[in-house]
Formats: sequence, structure tokens, C-alpha cells
Amino acid sequence: MFNRILVPLDGSSRAEQALPIAARIARKSAGSVLLLRVCTTLHNFARSGMESAMYSLEDAMKAERAEVNNYLARIATSDVLEGIGTVPIIAEGSPALHVLMEAKDHEADILVMCSHGDTGLKRWLLGSVAEKVIRHSPIPVLVLREGTGVLAETSTEDRHATRILVPLDGSQLAEEALIPAAHLSAALSDPLPAELRLVQILPLIQWWKDTTKYVAQQDSNSDEYRQDVAQAYLNAVAQRLHEGELAAMPLQISTRVALASDTAGMIVDVAEGHTMIENEYSGDLIAMATHGHSGFRRWLLGSTTERVLSATHLPLFVVRPPHEAAKADQKGTGSSEQEQTEQSGGWVGLL
Repeated sequence: MFNRILVPLDGSSRAEQALPIAARIARKSAGSVLLLRVCTTLHNFARSGMESAMYSLEDAMKAERAEVNNYLARIATSDVLEGIGTVPIIAEGSPALHVLMEAKDHEADILVMCSHGDTGLKRWLLGSVAEKVIRHSPIPVLVLREGTGVLAETSTEDRHATRILVPLDGSQLAEEALIPAAHLSAALSDPLPAELRLVQILPLIQWWKDTTKYVAQQDSNSDEYRQDVAQAYLNAVAQRLHEGELAAMPLQISTRVALASDTAGMIVDVAEGHTMIENEYSGDLIAMATHGHSGFRRWLLGSTTERVLSATHLPLFVVRPPHEAAKADQKGTGSSEQEQTEQSGGWVGLL
């Protein structure tokens, strides 16, 4: 499923932490890694309004391009990418715009990028490069943390199956993350079976004070009843995956239903194993579709997904449903001039 893996780089060791993960995905699919470096000298000059000294700009651009060529050549021949086909890509201008453009032009199947590990993603959800990439990318985006946890383990002796937690809300749109998540787990777990952990968090009910209404709703809305319904739904999803498109894939699926007043907080607690109970069901990364009951914009700006993004320290795998991806593909590279003129500079500083 993931044959062409695009990795944006900025020359820093932190951004390069995406390379071992991209390599593992490429080895599983016998695919290739696309190494993207965006030159920003001209972009910076344009933003600063320096219209004079063009000879200095030309020299600076030549020097940057030479440095980038040497850098990508070194990365392509590094041990971590040994035996894997690589495609160096050099672009000039706005980083976010060119990530999207090159992903489309080179028919990439997945984006793998590394962010800061010391804070949540709330910082870059508010207007930076990665926010724009994740908002407009028509292909799945795997956002790693500095250190990348167990995903960074290279020895097969130390490695366990990559457990991907997939929160579901009962909608078909949320389920769009399932197939890509299974393929990602298979690639990162190889030679072990893939592993998905499906979870549905149910909000706590605030009962009507009116006794008559309470009695009328008790049978259909009790916590026990709702949990039974949700568990039956998750079991049906698991069966559908085993018998459908993933029938030939060695795949372990477990399910869990929980009640919580804070849906996003419980997703993070379960995934990160913050309590002894949740630790039995913790995951190595979280996979979520970018569209649920509330719509894509709300999910990213103030609802469940945005809060998970801002709170978790785990890697995140963000999937766009096909019809949403088609819309993003149509307008993602046709952003307004204002959107194309966002902050440039190192990927790490912006992620």
C-alpha cells in the first residue's frame, strides 16, 4: 500500500529520525524513499523585501543548492537506507506548498515527518507548516516524535508488533483509518503480525431529572446497554476486517469500550497506558481519520482530534477519507498566495 514514502528533511538530525521508519515501510513494500529538501534562500529574500544586491542572492542560492545536493547524496547512501531505492527532490520556495506539490507530482503514498518530542502538537496546529500539510495532504501523514519510542528499534530481537490504537466513533468516516493503519502496522511489525487496537470512548450520560423520562430512557441509554452496543459494533468491525480486504494479512485485533467525560483525554490515557488498566491496552501510535461526526475543520480546531494531537506524546498517523482527499488534491496545491507565503526555515523549528 505504501510504495513511495516521502520524507521532508531540513538537514537536522531530528528530521532525519524519520528515515529509519520510512526505510522499514519501504523494505516491507519493496518501495522507495523520496528525499525532499526545500531551498528557502529565495523565499527568505522575498519575505524580507531585499530587492537589491541580487548578485548576493544568486550566490547564496547557488551555495544552498550545492549544499543540498551534497546533503541528499549523503543521506541516500547512508546505512539506514542501504538497499532501498531513493529519489532526491530539491524544491525552491514555500516548504508546506512544496511538500504537497512534490507528494502529488511524485505520486507519494505516505508522508513521514518528525516533530519536536518535548511538547504536544498544539503549537504547530496553529498556523505552521505541518498544520498546513496535515490539513491539505490527500495522502496519509505519519507524524513522529523526537526519539520515536519503540518505532526506533532496529533490532528484530528487541522489536514487538507495532500496536496501533484506532479510536472509532461509529461512523464510516472514522473507519477510514483502519485499512491504512493495518498496512502501516504490518510494515512496521514485519516479520511479526500486524496489530490493531480498536477503542470506542462513550460519553457519560447526564440523566434527565424528570423521573418519568429517566425511567423511559434507562433501558436504552444505560451505561451497560450502550457499552454492549459499542462492543458489538467493534466486534463487527474486527470481523469485517478479518474477512474482507485484510483476510490474507496476519493481523491481530483487540477491542475495548470505555466511558469517560473527556473523550480525547481517555484516548490518550488508553494509548499511553497512564493507568494500570489502560497499560494493558496501550499502543505505540495512534491512528485517526481527519473527519468524524463533526467534520474535518472542527476535528482539527477544538474537537477530539485536535485535543489528541495536542496532548499525546505518541506518534500520530492521520488519514484523510477518500472523498476529502479528492477535495484536498484539487485545491491543496492551489492555495492562496497568502497561504503560500508562510514561515519558512528548518522543518524542525516549524514542527
